[in-house]
Amino acid sequence: MTYPGQKNIPGVIQKIINEIPRHNHYYEIFAGTGAIGQHLPFSKSKHYNDLNKTILQAINEPSGNTVIKTSRAATDIIQLLTTAGTDTFIFCDPPYLHLTRNNNKLYEHEMTVLDHIDFIAAVKLLKCNCMIIHPACELYEQLLQSWRNITLKIRYHKKTSIENLYMNYHKQELHTYRYIGKDCWQRQGFKRKAHRHLKLSIPIPFQENTYITDML
Repeated sequence: MTYPGQKNIPGVIQKIINEIPRHNHYYEIFAGTGAIGQHLPFSKSKHYNDLNKTILQAINEPSGNTVIKTSRAATDIIQLLTTAGTDTFIFCDPPYLHLTRNNNKLYEHEMTVLDHIDFIAAVKLLKCNCMIIHPACELYEQLLQSWRNITLKIRYHKKTSIENLYMNYHKQELHTYRYIGKDCWQRQGFKRKAHRHLKLSIPIPFQENTYITDML
């Protein structure tokens, strides 16, 4: 399924998942196609929210997962989670500020500058772990300057976008090590080492070992 701004892009989705800490409850509050959540292994619950009900209903999770779908304003969901602890993780991929893109009518439900300000004010009250992806811009840099961030280069069709992952938590144990590696070549190397380890019981470092565990 194609959808404007979706993150199901080789090399991008792995970098995002490699910054997601362990959790029991996963929330994707601007879900779109739900690409990130669907690449994560089992959580006790996964919650997808999007105002576009058509795209929301197209999200499919493997049977056995507890999946909740809602169509509410993102700030409403955030306010319900202000007391949630670190066993909850929220991934936010909001419609980008208009000044950071060429087409201002990509989505059925867009966000104004004031909407973005209200959204950021809401997430800053969270106690649970939260990640936001958004192109580098003055508004986000100023309002989220206390959050950890890393920069990504994302190729959308014929345009390269410089975007930041903003996180309100320090680097910690990952939810999955299935996608570890800085690029496809390193991930392929881990995969080959994992297969050799399974055949010959060769000792390998912690991250590669957890990769094997996640794959089994």
